[in-house]
Amino acid sequence: MQLYLTQHHCSRGVLSQFLNAESDWRWCMAGEEPCQVCQEPHSSSRPAGLVFAAAADPLAARPAATAADHLSEETALQVTGPAEVLIR
Repeated sequence: MQLYLTQHHCSRGVLSQFLNAESDWRWCMAGEEPCQVCQEPHSSSRPAGLVFAAAADPLAARPAATAADHLSEETALQVTGPAEVLIR
């Protein structure tokens, strides 16, 4: 799902990669509506063995930021429900 959401590869190609056998993998072709990533259809079929993969995330090695990292000492969070967060 993450590979599809990053929108770095043909959307039709990513879905095809996960839903179809490798011999049936495809991408946007002439005569079809191109996806938002391609915007123009490909003139040739998807090459056999072309696997779409996510690029290595350079930020993955960094520790995750916490709410305290973004708040000053005078700022406090008051959570009043799942849909609302108030900063005082």
